[in-house]
Amino acid sequence: MFDEIGGFDEGYFLHVEDLDLCRRVRDAGYAIAIAHGPHAVHAQGGSSRHRPLFVAWHKHRGMWRYFRKFDPAARNPLASALAWAGIWTHFALIAPFQLARRYFASGAPVPRTNGEATRAT
Repeated sequence: MFDEIGGFDEGYFLHVEDLDLCRRVRDAGYAIAIAHGPHAVHAQGGSSRHRPLFVAWHKHRGMWRYFRKFDPAARNPLASALAWAGIWTHFALIAPFQLARRYFASGAPVPRTNGEATRAT
């Protein structure tokens, strides 16, 4: 079935490829199920911790790709423009927080309420 639907869409990077895969599985007439038992551990999964803005960029890029690929509203120029604006406005709003997260995760001094500073851990 994985080969039948063409496997993962390599046009995605980091996020949304799972949604795309599930959508195409469902569109091919198969059911999607969730297995609560299995667990996976990322041996070196540090991208979101060390490069949060990079990850957020690709997550939003993936959302835009998914919208263009599957949503019939994407054929409507106005709906498409509104979706694009919404996705990238969201990115613009979260970007400062992602940059701050990276800054403080790097061990930069964090101001305390008593006026002293300490290193982030």
